[in-house]
Amino acid sequence: MNARQTKKLLKKAIDRLAQDNKIMREIIDNSPKMAELYNLYNQPCNVTYSTMSFQEYRVRRMIPRYMTGIEDYTEHIKHALVRDLAEAITKDICYESVEICGEKAVEASIYIGRK
Repeated sequence: MNARQTKKLLKKAIDRLAQDNKIMREIIDNSPKMAELYNLYNQPCNVTYSTMSFQEYRVRRMIPRYMTGIEDYTEHIKHALVRDLAEAITKDICYESVEICGEKAVEASIYIGRK
């Protein structure tokens, strides 16, 4: 393909992209929700990076030898481990009241990491 044909193909591609951009602009301008999403997408996010060490919480429960084959007892131990972990991390849980679709809710979040 010679230079003239390449230039012609590139010009067609640019015209097609310009037309696509024009259509997208019309869609975005006609809908306030789309304009808001477009602005949020193109807005830079301020992100800071830092090194963080994470703290591992570990709990252990022993299973007696005579109970090792019983599946129900293993499930009971798992639930007890969950309770033990919950007690260990309770002080790090943050609670927040939020409103979702007109309904009130309580949200809990946890970040376990140490700077």
